[in-house]
Amino acid sequence: MKNYQKFIDACLECLVTCERCITDCVAAGNKDCILLCRDCADLCALTGRFEARGSDFSQELFSLCAEVCKECSVECAMHASHSVSCKECAIACKKCVTLFEELEKAYSWKWRFTNILQICGLDSYLSTVCCLYANCQP
Repeated sequence: MKNYQKFIDACLECLVTCERCITDCVAAGNKDCILLCRDCADLCALTGRFEARGSDFSQELFSLCAEVCKECSVECAMHASHSVSCKECAIACKKCVTLFEELEKAYSWKWRFTNILQICGLDSYLSTVCCLYANCQP
């Protein structure tokens, strides 16, 4: 799926909250949280950039980013009661996970549908029909 702004925004929000969390966790000496937030922030930045440019490789990043965001959310949630930045980070990471799961389902459905059409030899037919409807060239 090309250039979905809500996913890009979620990645950027997660990146920013992770960076704030890292800053606060350095002062608190929370090494596990720092390590996960660094990985999460970097992956969210990369995933957001890939999605912003409509890269064909975005889909591969979604699964990894969702996995790291999920672990980061769990780690930060453990510190949420005594750290506002950890609480905000856990929320932002969880939002990313939810959106990535939604996007992954959409990609999965699209992939299965496309493969079925190809196996049945209907992919070029469907492309033609869709373009006739949309008034474009197949």
